[in-house]
Amino acid sequence: MSDGRDLTPTPRRAIESKTESKSETKPDANPDADIDADANANIDRKSYFEVTSQSSANRNIPDDEIHFETDFETDIIRNETSDSDGAIDESSDLNSTSSDTEGSVPVSRSPKLDRLEADKQEREREQTDSGSGPTEKCGVVGVALSERCAARPLYYSLYALQHRGQESAGIVTHDGFQQHSHVEMGLVGDAFEESDLNTLAGGTGIGHVRYPTSGGINACCAQPFSVSFKSGSLGLSHNGNLINADEIRDELESLGHAFTSDGDTEVIAHELARNLLESDLVRAVKRTMERIHGSYALTIMHDETVLAVRDPEGNRPLCIGKVEDGYVVASESAAIDTLDGELVRDVRPGELVVLDSDGSGFESYQLTDRENTAHCFFEHVYFARPDSVINDTLVYEARRNLGRELWAEQGVETDVVMPVPDSGRAFASGYADAANETTADGDPRETTSTGEDVVEFAEGLMKNRYVGRTFIMPTQDERERAVRLKLNPIKSTIEGRSVTIIDDSIVRGTTSRQLVQLLRDAGASEVHVRIGAPQIIAPCYMGIDMASREELIAADKSTEEIRSEIDADSLGYLSVDAVADVLGEHRSDLCLGCVTGSYPYDIDNEDCDRDVTRPVIDGPDTRTNSSDQQSESEQGTASDGEPAHADDWIRYNALNHSVILYFCRRSWLDL
Repeated sequence: MSDGRDLTPTPRRAIESKTESKSETKPDANPDADIDADANANIDRKSYFEVTSQSSANRNIPDDEIHFETDFETDIIRNETSDSDGAIDESSDLNSTSSDTEGSVPVSRSPKLDRLEADKQEREREQTDSGSGPTEKCGVVGVALSERCAARPLYYSLYALQHRGQESAGIVTHDGFQQHSHVEMGLVGDAFEESDLNTLAGGTGIGHVRYPTSGGINACCAQPFSVSFKSGSLGLSHNGNLINADEIRDELESLGHAFTSDGDTEVIAHELARNLLESDLVRAVKRTMERIHGSYALTIMHDETVLAVRDPEGNRPLCIGKVEDGYVVASESAAIDTLDGELVRDVRPGELVVLDSDGSGFESYQLTDRENTAHCFFEHVYFARPDSVINDTLVYEARRNLGRELWAEQGVETDVVMPVPDSGRAFASGYADAANETTADGDPRETTSTGEDVVEFAEGLMKNRYVGRTFIMPTQDERERAVRLKLNPIKSTIEGRSVTIIDDSIVRGTTSRQLVQLLRDAGASEVHVRIGAPQIIAPCYMGIDMASREELIAADKSTEEIRSEIDADSLGYLSVDAVADVLGEHRSDLCLGCVTGSYPYDIDNEDCDRDVTRPVIDGPDTRTNSSDQQSESEQGTASDGEPAHADDWIRYNALNHSVILYFCRRSWLDL
């Protein structure tokens, strides 16, 4: 079948090099270079490639050739194979797998999955449904080490990223000969036994912790997603969310690809594997990036090579670190700190980073470039660990400075300032410091005769960290009582005093109302609520589990109406401009969709805050019509006598969570 495109394989050329150290890297020259200039040349699709290197260098892709400056000689090695190598007996294999490709593989639900579903619903009640913020997405990590196995460093890194996802955890490694994978539902500590880590051989690998935002809660959606195909093996970990995943899935399904999950990570894996048939590794990644639209921070394994890719807008965080015997890429620098490593820098938006498999360095390819970024401001407000550094800013300091700006914009004189644990702590600290420097009117604050703070910063709510997430709350009275199970007020701090309580966000307002009542019951004379972020008025489509507009209290209510709803004496939010100022970014370089309703991506039925060109994905009907219009001569073989078209189809093995891709080369007479 034809997809209406010229599928003539593209030739690969050797990468030539001379000298340049990592510290002397040059600016990226032409990120929008045409990588299809040689599309009419022919080469055996069964070729495979190996890129070896020993230093870190920035690379770019010129229009007509690849020429890099490094201190080593790098060659792309091409091994030609005969037509019979790896061929598939269509009469047997195609028929034997027809049942696998007709629909999705049934997956039975275990009690553990049911419990995870219940856990998710409870988290939505205690987080998304409350004032404690939306729930987070995923965390990714990749390592390349020279002197030890990658499994344990990956394991420790996933622990450091556990806050980004609690539904599943997985690691994929490669020992230079084969890929090893272990993916399980649950927390990192539950997903891995000592014996599991011992089976994950090899010095390179990637890992993932998942909170489901695209796809369901089941083993098929757990990551890393493993793929084995004719040109090698792939492992893929994804943080983010694709906008056009369904369009690409429909196209690939019409080409014979079968999917085992409803998540967008598998779509990326299929697309990348397909492009690797026609291109070398760098070009395959670039072509994949040109086709997918949305938010993604990826760690990928192609055989023993670890890659890191950040979407052109840089929506999700991704950074590079150096450890004693290699390099690390991770969602947050806290994972690098856990390995006693040093943060090198953030992966740039639109950049591909390739770690040397021997841990000696990395290569950088600036594949795309945009006039503006779309960094998610909520990473600094809520999601990231306070001890992480994102875009050269320590998250803890960013939150303290947001608290200071909150005082400048929305300050109210009270006796005590207290956080909602744990998310409001840094905001409240900065807010209280600013309150002791100036009055709410902006005048200098007079100090007391003893030098004590006029405005007290105190922990007035103690959090019970041992309440199970699946606590049964069948009635409204019991649900309200659950707040007292999780948070207990310190009456001596609150009784007879005016209180300002600070949190990072209000989503539905349910818990905010209960907290205000809790403080009033403890004897507070006044309860004022301050939020270290703007009002959340719209859902997130970029990988954050956030409520719909119908469930967002700020979507159709004014600040005064929300104040009345939660029964606070006053309510104040931080402005969007203040967030941008604190983060040192222009508004146009931030993703503000959830607080403005205008998004940096082309999303159906939503406003866009910039000029965006969404990739045009051919649907099945388009390809069929295009195929019918081709002449017989166009449907013939390429100039070297090889078929100009390949029919790609995929066979799955759901039991071990891997995908076996078989690529058949068939002449048009056989179609």
